[in-house]
Amino acid sequence: MVERTACGLTDSLIKEGLISKELGEWYTYSFIRIIESAISMGTILFLSILLNNTVQTILFLIFFNMLRRRTGGFHCSEFWQCYIISNLMYLLIVIGEPYVRQKETTEWLMTMLSAVWIIYVGTVNHPNVLYNTQELLRSKNLSRGILMVELIFIVSMSAIGIARVYVSYMSMGIILCAVLILFAKVFRQEVKDCENTKNTKKSIA
Repeated sequence: MVERTACGLTDSLIKEGLISKELGEWYTYSFIRIIESAISMGTILFLSILLNNTVQTILFLIFFNMLRRRTGGFHCSEFWQCYIISNLMYLLIVIGEPYVRQKETTEWLMTMLSAVWIIYVGTVNHPNVLYNTQELLRSKNLSRGILMVELIFIVSMSAIGIARVYVSYMSMGIILCAVLILFAKVFRQEVKDCENTKNTKKSIA
């Protein structure tokens, strides 16, 4: 359904002469990503309205998506799998957050350990992305920079006495990114530098 819609949009742009046929595949992929993200985010926001926690959910999504875009991590092979797991993870956060918030020291420890892990890894070079060496290094540096900005913001908001629930949801965004990086490592969803170099040489040859 999503792919059919994306293909239809791309075909319309080609017929109107707005894009060349050679770019069709790239536009189709981009539309698929946009539509899938819109469906997933829309569902989570809808759930947040029902659960009366929209503001903290928006904060969580901002912190998570900004970091996730650069760190990468575990990906499902099919959209329906991603959709179900994403919503289940969100509901798990909603259920577990109040308990974690009560143990403030534990939450800070989880956040700092997650930050250390993200700083160490930087970016997971997923096979679907396949960064070259320079792109990977740039992405690692960007992910570390984004993380530092988020940490400074969280600490600052905590220092001025913002409600703990908001700080907690922002921290959850960082923690979830770290968990997905770990899952990508465990399930071997990563292109090693040596493999990437071989692929680059093959493509050049």
